Amino acid sequence: MKNPTLDLEVDFKILATGESIKLSPISSQIEKSALEAQAIQEDEQIAFDHICKLYGVPDNLSEDLKLACLLKVREISNGSDCQLKYKCPKCNRVTESIIMLEDMLDFSLFDKIERFRDVKLKDVTELNLDPENIKMSDVFGMFEESPELKNMRDLEDVKDLTLSLKARFPKFKHFMTSRCILCDFENLVNVDRQFVVKSLSTHSIAAMYQVYHKLVINGFTKLDVDSMLPFEREIQSGLIDQAVQQLKQAREGAKVNN
Repeated sequence: MKNPTLDLEVDFKILATGESIKLSPISSQIEKSALEAQAIQEDEQIAFDHICKLYGVPDNLSEDLKLACLLKVREISNGSDCQLKYKCPKCNRVTESIIMLEDMLDFSLFDKIERFRDVKLKDVTELNLDPENIKMSDVFGMFEESPELKNMRDLEDVKDLTLSLKARFPKFKHFMTSRCILCDFENLVNVDRQFVVKSLSTHSIAAMYQVYHKLVINGFTKLDVDSMLPFEREIQSGLIDQAVQQLKQAREGAKVNN
């Protein structure tokens, strides 16, 4: 039976104009298919496009927004913390750090746009203007020409709207700082497409099959595991490990008493 949780939809606001994308959590089967695509497909672009399709990411987005959507699906399916492993250039040892989805996206200018929602800002942004290169003089012209904007023409309004138009898309942070837990050195880490794709699962493909095997020999069917959300699968796997450990301790205690 299909897990009904997989039909849940989350509105992921990726545009400052209020536009959003509907994303749903993935099943363990989808996560495993994505890992298989990484392992089998040598062409990184083909593998990336296939994974985006598996995760329900629209094809018409920029790569940065696709990465953001992939991380959002990862968050609602398996938690927002991503483990980062890298070699510290100072102590030359492999270290680990945890980074969060919200740390990778910059929505800092989105709040400014709230004031303009009621004046059809979406219509304004559909004008033939380049948001990256828009100037305050262009925005002031909009204020003069649009009846909806005539009551907002002071310098601060123009400035805020200009910034808001520039900030329609969240900025993806491709570089992040991470402090080495071994030598306390602050490293600049490249968060690229390869990192995002690898962070989508907490397992390698081999480890994923081992988890499947563990669950199946402990009473679950493969279809059961396929339909589990990733975090649900990890909980079940952890409970089995806990039960095995308790049984082992009970047996060792019985031997001591005898």
